[in-house]
Amino acid sequence: MITLDDGNKTKTFDDFGFYAQWSHKKPRSGSLSHKTQHIPQQIGDWYFGTQIGSKSYSLNLIAWERDWNKFETLADELNAFFFDNEGNPKLIKVTWSNSKKFMYMMISTSITPNVDSVIEKIPLEFVAYDPHEYSTSSAYDLETPLRYDEGHQYGEKGYANTTGFDWIYSRHYSGLENYSSLNTDIKMTIKGTVKGGSVTHLESGVKLTFPDVTNGTVVIDGSVFNVQVNGVDTVFDGEFPVLCPGGNGFLFEAETVNATVSFDWYHKFM
Repeated sequence: MITLDDGNKTKTFDDFGFYAQWSHKKPRSGSLSHKTQHIPQQIGDWYFGTQIGSKSYSLNLIAWERDWNKFETLADELNAFFFDNEGNPKLIKVTWSNSKKFMYMMISTSITPNVDSVIEKIPLEFVAYDPHEYSTSSAYDLETPLRYDEGHQYGEKGYANTTGFDWIYSRHYSGLENYSSLNTDIKMTIKGTVKGGSVTHLESGVKLTFPDVTNGTVVIDGSVFNVQVNGVDTVFDGEFPVLCPGGNGFLFEAETVNATVSFDWYHKFM
């Protein structure tokens, strides 16, 4: 089953009286364009990188409605869902029931019913200009996480990803598991009082130092390369950490601290 979320309501094709056929096209990566240049009197081409473009997805819907007027109504309701009040395609969050992943798409062709047979069909095509698929940070956590006090070794797979922690020590270690195969941006929100604060990604050595805050909020958002203190953009020193595939450790350091830290991120796939 495919779930469609336009930001205001969530629907399935069944809600519109249509059913998706098994046949579909869902590429595992965006379109690839290899940049090369031939040098005269040289063998082969020089490679200048690959550009990854958008991802296209297509499927066929069928309707068992024999009454033409009712079929027209169903098609109108389906059409209205994919377009906003100005007639522009909406950005739709698409989730597959057999997967923990989702992606953001918009319809790329007109909805044109095919009524050549007694089974009415509607071919649909979508485009995702962000070709990545995502899943929530807890999507691959065990239903019953392993516990350190049950004799399991530190670093063993299967521990639930933390949503955050209370930062009360001058040096505090925290870890996250990135189950995807890609580097993933992360957003950290620190609420409370921190003096001389910094965060270091242990796998890469990347360190970011942020301004002092008293009973306030610091937001470190790697997806937009921005640090805010109490809602205002501010200067910082260092680089933004990203989650590499696999285990990731962070060291939070401060001269004085009494705060809470929360993490916001997605697993990111091709």
